[in-house]
Amino acid sequence: MKRTAEGGGSRMKRNRKAVRACLENLEIQLNVMGYPDAASCKELMHHARRLKNMELEGLAYYYTALLDLHDTRQEQVMAGLTEAVRCLENTECYDKIAKAYKLLGVLAHGKNNLVLAIENYNSALECCRKHGLEGTQLLVISSIADAYCRMGACGAAAEHYERCLEEYRKIKDENQRNEWNYFLVLAAYGNCLLTMGRIADAGNIEAEIWEVLYYRSPSVVPKLAVYTFFAAMRMQLGESEKAQEYVDIAVNDLKDVAVEVHRFGNIMDLLTYLAGIGDKKRLSEVMRFLERQESVRANGGLYLQMLLMRLQHCKEQLSQEEYLADTREFFKLYSQYQKEENRQILRTVELRAKLKNIRREQQKISKQNEELLAEAREKEQALGVVLVDIDYFKEYNDAYGHQEGDNCIKAVAWVLETAVQEEGFAARYGGDEFILLFIGKSDRQMEQILQGIEESVEGLAMLHERSENGHVSVTQGCVNRIPVSGNRLWDFMSAADGALYYQKAQKKGRHYICAAGQYTI
Repeated sequence: MKRTAEGGGSRMKRNRKAVRACLENLEIQLNVMGYPDAASCKELMHHARRLKNMELEGLAYYYTALLDLHDTRQEQVMAGLTEAVRCLENTECYDKIAKAYKLLGVLAHGKNNLVLAIENYNSALECCRKHGLEGTQLLVISSIADAYCRMGACGAAAEHYERCLEEYRKIKDENQRNEWNYFLVLAAYGNCLLTMGRIADAGNIEAEIWEVLYYRSPSVVPKLAVYTFFAAMRMQLGESEKAQEYVDIAVNDLKDVAVEVHRFGNIMDLLTYLAGIGDKKRLSEVMRFLERQESVRANGGLYLQMLLMRLQHCKEQLSQEEYLADTREFFKLYSQYQKEENRQILRTVELRAKLKNIRREQQKISKQNEELLAEAREKEQALGVVLVDIDYFKEYNDAYGHQEGDNCIKAVAWVLETAVQEEGFAARYGGDEFILLFIGKSDRQMEQILQGIEESVEGLAMLHERSENGHVSVTQGCVNRIPVSGNRLWDFMSAADGALYYQKAQKKGRHYICAAGQYTI
């Protein structure tokens, strides 16, 4: 069913412009405020679901997770990032995938689930290395070092810190974020060296920090991390008064700056230092302050570590009633924490299994499709690529449940396999999308195939009260051309996707075959 694309083309341009503006606005918000606003996140999710675009949906989950992180909704953050990774797996949003994995690692790290943290960090690192994301890679390596240090594997941690510092020292620009991270790595490495007993090497790191500080504004210095290290260094050298002066600076910074997830490691360094030198009064003071912070209360792992530390080091300052209350609170939270961590581990295992299946299926599809493209080019026959989308599938799932949603997908898949038979190739391409390929078909033959698919799906008579026509239907976009030298399968799929996008903007439940020259291949 060929149609002129004039009206639909302008609508497509408006839609794409609106999506692009929404994405640009979200990035501006991140750069200015550090987190996106709720309205922009909802707008992007609206675009994603209206257009049935899994990449946009993945980005919407990602930005919403960052908003949830700002609002200390950590359980929602983990769920959102997991969905973001799943949706973005087969897209080119590599930086977002890497950052999502890194943030999952940071959350697990903050909860003291270090094994899960390193697993997520390694996934982020693999993505960074594969796609040349050098800036994000440095952050991931330093996070891995922090986790190793927390686990007591100081030798491995030191190696990672050294790799990071080597790269940061090569960076010539004075980007504020790079400088901030550089200070964080220096301070963390210095603490690691002190733990290993390498006092002289730690002294060299301290000297390097002071040298950089001489030329930098105090605003680019993470005081909590840096001055906790300075205090530990001075205490090692027997300069207790100087150490106390530095601790005061660190504590004041902690109280002046918002307590966010990325600072939890530095907070634990401060608490560990105070416990180590036996400053129970200051330790108790800092923990009382932290307990009033919503972000700390929301983080079961950090809060549990604080309770345990108070029971171990500050029990002399507690009445019997307070001690018993803290003990009861500890065991209550520990039980809840274990259940939450088990859910997160299960979610991670399920995500890994889903991604493995997706990669395996995509590799299979890619291989078969490239073979068909090569065959069509060699025989100088038309290659027909069809993208099929189940209309209002999310609404169907919401109305009838996931089991019926799976049955719907199976029923549509059966129709498509029957239509293709031995004459082509059919495969599921996404959650509710399919791809069909044919060789040597004329436009008229493709028209008949697509019309037959529409009628067969309607013939299933599957009730769908939330659709326009009251039953399950599909929309199809098709391109049918003879490949030429330089064509890739992706070119054909992109053109078919444009045809699908156009038809959905016109009327769902129908099909559209690209007119000659409409989409560049």
